[in-house]
Amino acid sequence: MSPEGRIRQKERTKTPYLRGFLVVVTVLIMNLFYNSFVTYFNDAPKPKILLINFLEKDKKIFEDAGYFVDLGYLGGLNYFQGNVISADYYHMPHPSYEYDIFIFSTDLPEDGKKYKIVDPNEKRRAKKDLSDIRDKINKTNSYLICFIGNENVENNDLSIIGFADIKLRLADKRDSKLEYHQSNTFVVKELNDVLFRFKDKLKEVNRYIVYENRYTDLNLWGIPVFKNQKGEVVCQYCSYFLEKIGSLPSLILLPEFEDDPKVAVKIVNCLADIIPNVYSNSVNNKIWIEDPVFVPQEVFHLKSEIISKKNEFKLFKKNKLDEIKQEKEKWGFMTQILTADDENFDGDERLSVNIKKSFEYLGFKVLIENENQGGKRNEDLIIEDENDNYEALIEVKGTISQNPPESYYSQILKHLKKSNNSNARGLLIINFDYNKHPFERGMVYADSADLFSDDPDDIGVLSTVELFKILKAVKDKLLSKEEARKIIKQPNRILFKSEK
Repeated sequence: MSPEGRIRQKERTKTPYLRGFLVVVTVLIMNLFYNSFVTYFNDAPKPKILLINFLEKDKKIFEDAGYFVDLGYLGGLNYFQGNVISADYYHMPHPSYEYDIFIFSTDLPEDGKKYKIVDPNEKRRAKKDLSDIRDKINKTNSYLICFIGNENVENNDLSIIGFADIKLRLADKRDSKLEYHQSNTFVVKELNDVLFRFKDKLKEVNRYIVYENRYTDLNLWGIPVFKNQKGEVVCQYCSYFLEKIGSLPSLILLPEFEDDPKVAVKIVNCLADIIPNVYSNSVNNKIWIEDPVFVPQEVFHLKSEIISKKNEFKLFKKNKLDEIKQEKEKWGFMTQILTADDENFDGDERLSVNIKKSFEYLGFKVLIENENQGGKRNEDLIIEDENDNYEALIEVKGTISQNPPESYYSQILKHLKKSNNSNARGLLIINFDYNKHPFERGMVYADSADLFSDDPDDIGVLSTVELFKILKAVKDKLLSKEEARKIIKQPNRILFKSEK
C-alpha cells in the first residue's frame, strides 16, 4: 500500500470517533440550553415572606413549600393615649420593604423573648417599622395575614400590625358554631373556599372583629367570612378593588387555628393562583399602575362612589325583594285558592286554609268544626256575619275535573241536615279544572241547571274563580267588604260582575 493510501485509511478510522464526540457535545449543549429555558420561563417569582412571632419549625413548613422565609418577633407593646409608642421585644432581620407577605401572630412565643430591647431608640424603631408595613400594604402589591390571639390586643385594636383603625371586641370563648358568610360584592370565592376548609380546625376565638363595610382611611372594603350565631365577625379580609383584576385581599384577619402555619401556606398558595403576577413588583408588571398610591385621589373617590352606589343598590334590591316576598305571603291566599285542593297539598297551601283566610279578609268570623269519620279527621268551616245573624256551613272541594261531581252538592245537603242550627245555610266552594287558566274555566255546574231546585234558598255554590274576582274587587277598592259579604250570602250559583 502506498504512503498516501495508508494516510487516507487512518483518516477514515478517526472519522466515526470524531462524529460520535461531536454528537455527545451537541446533546450536552442542547440539554444545557433547554434546562436554562425551562428554568427561566417556568420558575415563577417566589414571594419573600416575613413570619412574625412564629417558631423555627413553622419556618421550615414554608421552606419545604418552596418559599423564602425570615423570622421576626414583636411584642410587649407600650401605649400612650391609646397609641403604640414602643415595644419591649423586637427583631426584624431586614427592612419591611424587602418582603412581599407579612404573616403575624399577635402572641409572642418564648423564643421571641430573647430579643428584649433596652435601648429606647430601638424600642421606638418598632413603631416606625409597623408604620412602614401599613404603608406597604396600602400602597404596593403586598399582603398581610394576621392570626389574632390573646396578647398585644389589650387595646382592642390591631396596632400590633400597624392597623389601629381596625377595632376588636373581647370574644365569648364559649362560641362553638360559626356560620359561613358570603354575600359581599368583593368576595374572593377561591379564598373563601380555602378558609372554609379549615372552619372545623378552629382552636380559639379570642377577639371579634368590629366590622365596617368600608375602612375609609385605608381605602379598603371589609368582607366577613365567618360569623358566630349572634352575627359577630370572627374572620374577615379587607380588599381594595382593581378594575382589570377584581378584589385583592390585602389584609386577612383570622382567629387561631390548630395549625396556623399550615393555614397560612394554603392562603399564600391561593393568592399566587388567583392574582396574576401577585408577587412581582417589577416595572414590567402593570398591576402597580392601578394601585391606590398611583391613582389620582379624584379618580379613586369617583370609583369609590360607583362602588358605594352599587352596594346601595344591592341593599335596595335586597330590601325590595324582601318586601315582594312579604306581599306575596300576605296576599298569596288569593291565588292559592285557584291552584290547590286538600288532597294533594299540605299545610298553608291547602285549599281550605286559604278559603278561611279569604273569608276572614272579607270580614266574616270563621270557625272550624272538627269531625272524625272512620279514623279520618274532617274539618268543616262555619262562617258568621254578626251584622245580620248570618251563619253558613261551608264545604270546600277541589278537583282537576272540568265537571265537578254532583255528589259535592249532595254532601253539603247532608251536612246541613245534621246541623244543630236550623237557620244555618250551606255554601259549597269548588276549585275545579284547576290545571287550566282561571279565566278559561267554565261556569260551575253549567250542565246541571236542575241541581239547585231542591233548596234554592238554603245553599249557595261559589267557584274559586268568582271568589277571586270578589277578593280582587275589594282589594282594589271597587267593592266594599260589606257588599262582598252580601254577594256571597246569595243562594244558588253565585256569579260576580263588577259594575265599576
